[in-house]
Amino acid sequence: MNAPAGVAAVRPVLANTSALVVLRGSNLALRLGLLFLIARAVQPPEFGHLVLALSVAEVGKVLADFGMDTIAIREYALAADRVTVSEFAGSFAWCRVVCAAVVQSGLIAWFLVTQSPATALVGVALSFTVWTSLLQGFSLDWFQGRLRVGRALWPVLAANVAGGAVAALVVTRAPGLPAKALVLPALEFLVGGVLLLVLRGEEAWALGRPAAARMRALFRASVPVAVTAVLIMLYSRLDVFVMAGRLSAVDLGRYGIAFRCTEPFQIAAAVFGLSVYSRFASWFKPADDAGRAVVAGSLRAAAIRYVTGTLTYGVVVGGALYALAPGALTRFLPAYISAVPLVRLLAGALVFRSLNATLAGIVQAAGRFRALAVLAAWNLGLVFALLSSLVPREGAEGAALALLLGEGINCTFQLVWVARIVARQEGTTDGR
Repeated sequence: MNAPAGVAAVRPVLANTSALVVLRGSNLALRLGLLFLIARAVQPPEFGHLVLALSVAEVGKVLADFGMDTIAIREYALAADRVTVSEFAGSFAWCRVVCAAVVQSGLIAWFLVTQSPATALVGVALSFTVWTSLLQGFSLDWFQGRLRVGRALWPVLAANVAGGAVAALVVTRAPGLPAKALVLPALEFLVGGVLLLVLRGEEAWALGRPAAARMRALFRASVPVAVTAVLIMLYSRLDVFVMAGRLSAVDLGRYGIAFRCTEPFQIAAAVFGLSVYSRFASWFKPADDAGRAVVAGSLRAAAIRYVTGTLTYGVVVGGALYALAPGALTRFLPAYISAVPLVRLLAGALVFRSLNATLAGIVQAAGRFRALAVLAAWNLGLVFALLSSLVPREGAEGAALALLLGEGINCTFQLVWVARIVARQEGTTDGR
């Protein structure tokens, strides 16, 4: 007996999401493990400097991507043949090179001009993550767009095991914080190289010659997505930037540990949001009469199913973090036990942030990139106002509370928006 249409449709999304969660989860687990090793090896103020440098580098990664990951996933999902893929991939690759070179140069200049020599060296080391991040994304966009991430899973896991063992040894023995920080882009480079080798073995993928007109078109198409992504990244790192000007490096260090405790679960929710985007993009594209009938009968049910599942995930994970944080920090990072209240507040924010990732995936699939940029700008202004009010009074705890409030308000807006998008799409497919 054949599986029902709805079940069959969900399986590729769940399978791809599971593979992507494991793949990125292994990358993130190693990254977090190395950060925790660094935290144990240095004093909290030094770790605070690393947290600031990481936040700046992460904004640089988003600037260098320039929204092209989102465009590439959609292009690969809709590409009809190998020739189309080849034409896009060649121009996409050169856009990556241009963006990486420009952004890394800017990051290095910013660190050298504005930071102390010790912090600047850490920042320069981390600036290479711009290249390694784009290298990984270049391959993952293909596998994500075709819902085939599982093909790259085992080679990446093997690279992480081998590379992670060497990186951990270097972190424990390398002298100085800059040398320890350099292992992060080195490990990303190893994984990116493995992903590229697997990508070259894909029969349906090819790398053609770049075309200037295609590159210009890609840049233009990416602008609204890039604006949204940069605003979202600034929004998610605004807490660190505001605290850096008002609080001590010790507070930055314990806040950084608290954020890293919730980060794996935030990444898992973001990964699911990407798979939702890939799936809903095919439902929102033009279809024949039969396809429109299927969409009309399943879109609302699918949206409710994904939103409910994400909300359940956020509540379960947030509750677990709230309960387990004291024991975990006491056992593994006793110097940061004062971060427990921060972990608990950020666990509450995780509930809303997880749901927002799925809602944003549906909005992007509907092509509302410009409107999403406006919402991201509003959220940035809202959180900045909350941080400016709460951080001077409550310290690092005020920053975590600001994120909790901001994510909750953002979630309310996006729920209403998605409900309207789905209702309008179903009305269109019904012929109304």
